Amino acid sequence: MAALDDKGAQGPPRLVKVLWILVAITAALSLLYAIQYYLGGPIRLSVVSEIKSLDLSPDGTQLAAGNSEGKVDVWAVAAEIPTSVDKDFQVADEEPWPKQTLAIGSGEPVWATTFTPDGGTLVAAAGDGIIRTWSVPDYALLEEHDLQVGSLDDAALSENGQYLAALAEDGTIHIFDRLAGQSVQTIGAGDEPRLVVAINADGTLIAAGWGSGVQVWNAQTGEQVQTMETYCEDPTLTTEEACDDAREDWLGHDEEVTALAFSPDGELLASGSADTTVMFWELETGDLASDSVGHWATVTTMTFSEDSAMMLSGGADYKTRDLRVAGGKSTAYFEGHLSNIQGVVYGPSDASIITAGDDGSVRVWETANQYLVHLEWSRVGLQPTWGRLFAIWMLISGILGFVALYGLRRSALWSHLLILAMYLVGPIIVLGLPLLEVVNVWWLVSGALGIFVLRFALRRWQQRRWLALILVLVLWLCFALVGFALLRVCPESWQETPWLDLIFLLPGLLSPLWPPLHDFLIAPLSTMFALRLIWPLLLLGAWYVVLLMVTTREEGAVYYEAPQEASLSEKIMVSQRTLKTRFGIFSLAVWVALLVLLFSILRKFNLDIAFMANWLEFIMRGSYITLVVSAASIVLATILALLGALGRLSKNPIANAGSGFYISLIRGTPLLVQIYIWYLGLPRLGIVLPPIWAGILALGVNYGAYMTEIFRAGIQAVSIGQREAAQALGMTGGQTFRRIILPQAFRIVIPPIGNQFIAMMKDSSLVSVMAVQELTWSANKVGRQYFRGMETFIIAAAFYWILTVIFQLLQGRLEEYMARGERR
Repeated sequence: MAALDDKGAQGPPRLVKVLWILVAITAALSLLYAIQYYLGGPIRLSVVSEIKSLDLSPDGTQLAAGNSEGKVDVWAVAAEIPTSVDKDFQVADEEPWPKQTLAIGSGEPVWATTFTPDGGTLVAAAGDGIIRTWSVPDYALLEEHDLQVGSLDDAALSENGQYLAALAEDGTIHIFDRLAGQSVQTIGAGDEPRLVVAINADGTLIAAGWGSGVQVWNAQTGEQVQTMETYCEDPTLTTEEACDDAREDWLGHDEEVTALAFSPDGELLASGSADTTVMFWELETGDLASDSVGHWATVTTMTFSEDSAMMLSGGADYKTRDLRVAGGKSTAYFEGHLSNIQGVVYGPSDASIITAGDDGSVRVWETANQYLVHLEWSRVGLQPTWGRLFAIWMLISGILGFVALYGLRRSALWSHLLILAMYLVGPIIVLGLPLLEVVNVWWLVSGALGIFVLRFALRRWQQRRWLALILVLVLWLCFALVGFALLRVCPESWQETPWLDLIFLLPGLLSPLWPPLHDFLIAPLSTMFALRLIWPLLLLGAWYVVLLMVTTREEGAVYYEAPQEASLSEKIMVSQRTLKTRFGIFSLAVWVALLVLLFSILRKFNLDIAFMANWLEFIMRGSYITLVVSAASIVLATILALLGALGRLSKNPIANAGSGFYISLIRGTPLLVQIYIWYLGLPRLGIVLPPIWAGILALGVNYGAYMTEIFRAGIQAVSIGQREAAQALGMTGGQTFRRIILPQAFRIVIPPIGNQFIAMMKDSSLVSVMAVQELTWSANKVGRQYFRGMETFIIAAAFYWILTVIFQLLQGRLEEYMARGERR
């Protein structure tokens, strides 16, 4: 307390001034980074370049991918691509293909790339409205043609590379003949939004999305030759309502068309939509030939096989489908991309396909078992999401850093707490999420444990800190030597598990250097690539650790705990409240860290996020029934428990024995069995209840038996002296119970009763066995139908958890309210 009383007598301590300097440097650099990032500056977190187009040369030796940064990457495809892999195969260990990068000065996205049929020329169309042509294989720039139409939203090249269909920002479509070097036609903007454009193999037909429909034009004359739009199976019905009333099918898309592709045989036009479907239209009649369902998000890209019998489709659900055109049935799914698929092509052999997407990767798959056999990157980096999140964090932390610095200079307690919360919780999210994408999770866990051990040693031996540091390093070195020795002698199967990381801290830190222990959560990168990628994050994390160590030192913390002019008693009270706040901040940080770790682990499960989003509303409809069943059951259980407790305390043998029998019978049988008895047994007595009421009765009666003992213990906890005092005041037995005993008993039983309610809320899932359409029933129905039980039950589990957290908070507030008299 002397430190509190003498605070400020000689100005701020040196440590506080160091804190000011660190916060000022951190805030200034953060704000400068954010400003130059949003102004297009060169300093930024390394992220991948989103791939927007993909094409394979006719001979299968060259692969071109246009990206969002105005570059075309060209890879020399290996002569042999694996068609099958074994369990020891590691994509990260594969040799990368030779790559050339063709830069476009404007930096606009490259919407279309194609090789000419002879394979001697590569043509690309970028968002700046310029067509560029390179010779193959030296990739010397041959010519550039400016369309003079401004920026483009989409573009498509004919198979021979001669004709280009360009969709301008104003919705107009421009057709350009590359060989003639002149514009062929311009099609005006329509009354519906256009998101995509396509051109057939010989450049004679142009198609564009028209809202939920498709329009087709003759490329030479500009005449509209066909329209594909929604219609009723019965052509006499013109509205969807009338079609539904007649029980006829309403054919076509429900939402905007987002992808188009002409079949090589010239008979079909395929359209993909934001409604997740793919439609195959007959070009001659405009009628729907077939449709296909299989994506769970917007269809983003499509391509036909050479014989027009098969199709590859990619979507915003990060999946690629291989499907039959006739009937639309999916034959294979390829999953592994981290973002939207933007390019799909059939590989150089029938046993492979190639995909590319916004995650900046080009992936080669073998078709027999849908295994990833090769991986290339437009640029090795983190996902663009993390780059944007990092920039937002830098902007916010920079502004708040200067706000906190203003408070720190004025000895404001809130500023010190703000610094602690901001630089403790924020980096866990901003740095933790991208790190766990490319780094072995046990590496980070072991590193964190190592930091805690080091901090403990430094605190334990405060007078001999250098000795403590040396001892810890020697200990880690011993662990490392033992770990390496074990790797030499342990079975190979052990080396594939992370148990060594958990036992040895330094081996945990060095685990990325051990090839047998590679366990990247998301991106299959080699160790050197991963380290080259994340070193700025590790450096920034170390800076934040230093800042937090200075912030949490006792000398600085005490300085901000109370105003200098406050009395000693006021300083003590503020210090106690501040201690509670700091504890809450550290607890929040632990929760956030565990959530980040859980999120990264769940991503490794290859969950279908688009599927979860698609069915979220349906599954959550059952949450209302869950809440109704839980609330009604707890009310019934409370009434039965109170009556049962009175019976157990009664001196009437009938009431006492009856209550005891009820408790013994219900507590002695499983809840699930009781649910079946209520549901199946009552009808034999002529009592037929709806399933939901049978479930409420079963839950209420079951939990009433358990809660009886809780109420009995609460009533008996009220001292006999208070009852005698009530009788001395002339109160009746009922008045004594209502006014004296019951209020105090409720205060005692609230914690266990709250726990029972939380348990009942989760046990309400058992009524799903009676086809009560609550949360678990909905999750089970969808999961079994689509073989995606993991996704659906994660949604249900998340809802139960959120409800549990909410009711725990409410229970805590109620306990504080009921105990307010004891604190006075």
